[in-house]
Amino acid sequence: MASYVITGLVLVPLLVTAQGLNGILPISPVDVAINNVTIIASTQVATSPFQVYSEPFLTILGASPSLTVVYNATFPAFHEAGIVTSLEPLTFYSSSNQFDTASLSPASNNKTVVVSRTTFSNTTGWASEIINNNTAPLTLANGGFQFQDGILWAAQGNLSSPAGAALVYLPTNPPPSNTTAATLILNNYMGSPLNSPNDIFVTRKGAVYFTDPQIGFIQNVRPIPTMPSLVYGFVPGSTDIRVVADDIELPNGVTFSPDENTVYITEAGAAVSSDILPAGKSIYAFDVRYNSPNDTIASFVNRRIFAVPSAGIGDGIHCDTNGNVWVGTGDGVDVYGASGRLLGKVLVEGGVANFGFASNGQVLLMAENLLYSLQVDASVQPAVAVGERRG
Repeated sequence: MASYVITGLVLVPLLVTAQGLNGILPISPVDVAINNVTIIASTQVATSPFQVYSEPFLTILGASPSLTVVYNATFPAFHEAGIVTSLEPLTFYSSSNQFDTASLSPASNNKTVVVSRTTFSNTTGWASEIINNNTAPLTLANGGFQFQDGILWAAQGNLSSPAGAALVYLPTNPPPSNTTAATLILNNYMGSPLNSPNDIFVTRKGAVYFTDPQIGFIQNVRPIPTMPSLVYGFVPGSTDIRVVADDIELPNGVTFSPDENTVYITEAGAAVSSDILPAGKSIYAFDVRYNSPNDTIASFVNRRIFAVPSAGIGDGIHCDTNGNVWVGTGDGVDVYGASGRLLGKVLVEGGVANFGFASNGQVLLMAENLLYSLQVDASVQPAVAVGERRG
């Protein structure tokens, strides 16, 4: 399969000022060379996929950043999850966006979601295959996380089975096929069905945190909810399940800082709102606090707005080892420092729902039918290492 590379780099000035006799005076952007990177006016930024808003992003990008289309699928195979499970060969798992089925499936509003495994080797290049064709209990799969000897998936379920919304385990060693059996792990909160689980993070302590928005009902693939949109903490193999966050308009992606002292949650209200006025699209940060040394599940406290994407919503969210927060958005990927300051953007036409870190600065960006390979500085590494099994 042919691939193509997009290059170019700009430094975007939000506001350039100088101290005058009567205070701070605005100065029009001008072309200035800094470290071989050009500061140009905002009207020119569309010529480059890399926008630098703060100088640390130059370190992240490195000397020769590139953005390459490596796979073009015939359906929206690259939408959510984005889990790299090995580097030799490079192995990447994704769930598709909902798309029309060949035959009528009223239980899921005539939509399906499939799980794919995409691989790369120097001898055969890039290849992709479907390894779960919406087979129960992995129904309408969305996000996932490396767990034990496989992947723990968020299954959104369908209209016909209230208990179909669930956390589902799929082994990946040996590599699964379309006949590999998945195992149901959790499908209720103290007897109440889940809404439509969206994303998952597993901490070093072994707690599973997952978002459970009402988005499946809004998309006509789930029954009327019995619970609000919530974020849960759960200890597999036990009855310990707790609500850890509420009052987020459709909680979406979830991730932790490298030291696991901060949790970040994206909000998807604006993605499905039909109102004229903008809906929720904030990215929230919480402090992680354990109420006792023996607790596996933490409380999320000190909620605050971490950032608000300028284009679309924040969707998939992951940290690198330096604590920078990477977020899939409506125009590509935003990269924020731990303070919440936007460091830079990687622009991708149509946006990026989610992505997965590989190693040595490679990041795989999912843009529905297209899979991109982003190459930045080799020092950029995922906070959760490739192949690191938890739980």
